[in-house]
Amino acid sequence: MQKLRNPLAKALMLTVAFSSLLLALIASANLVSASSATLVQQNNQGVSFHASSFTGTLAFSSSVTSGDVVALGLEFDSTTSILSVTDSLGSSYTQAVTVGPSSISGLFAAIYYATLGSSGVDSVMVQVSTSNCPGGPFTCHDFFDVYIYEVSGVTTSGATTGSGSGTGNSVSTTPTSFATGAFLLGMTSFACSGGPGGICSTSAGSGFTLSPDHSGVDATLAEYSLSSVSSPTTFPATLGGIVVDWVEAGLVVNPKNSPPIPEYPLGLPLLAIFLIITYGLMRRRAVAQRRPET
Repeated sequence: MQKLRNPLAKALMLTVAFSSLLLALIASANLVSASSATLVQQNNQGVSFHASSFTGTLAFSSSVTSGDVVALGLEFDSTTSILSVTDSLGSSYTQAVTVGPSSISGLFAAIYYATLGSSGVDSVMVQVSTSNCPGGPFTCHDFFDVYIYEVSGVTTSGATTGSGSGTGNSVSTTPTSFATGAFLLGMTSFACSGGPGGICSTSAGSGFTLSPDHSGVDATLAEYSLSSVSSPTTFPATLGGIVVDWVEAGLVVNPKNSPPIPEYPLGLPLLAIFLIITYGLMRRRAVAQRRPET
């Protein structure tokens, strides 16, 4: 192999070699990983009301933290309209998905979410109205179920949803993809033979956890998962008994992504120094070539 005598060629080759080494080091570095979802707290209740309009209130048992996400699941029927979802801290709620009415019973399932702008004691308010007033406004009667979750380590940016409906015992939605460490929430509203609450049992899908039941007046299945499900998911669940019909809404909020930070922060400054030296060598060579021979 012919020896390189040109300082400029040497400098260029060294620059290429050093840059390749630096890129290899950065590629093999351990980057800061994305955060993972953590379920901080949850609560739920069944609400029965006797008015043409009503606001149901449900509080978190402990103070919430700014930056966390609140996910809210609702179950209601075709005579109930959701007018607004707010909370005592002034958070702005987004309607992520509403599924319904179911084919026979006219049921709905819906999920809302918000990012908390401040910390403190927090109560979620759901304002509804009803058309179930057979004898006028003083005979109104209706109901809905509400589930709330405070989740840390996630972002509502890029939230995705799934939806499904059917009449059998197996519950599922359209496939929904997600990143590792996401929070998944499935809300199912169903009717069983024998009326509200009926004789149906509920089982969460593989990798999901059923939220604690409440003393409500209707049939609802709420399940969530933090890290035990493979992407994509269909929010699967099982209803036991004679099922009339069901609808399901699913929500995914992905983990907050940290910017990649290489373990070799000195690499780029060293490259800059090397390029400066290379530039000096190139100028020196150029000056030498311009000198007249004696």
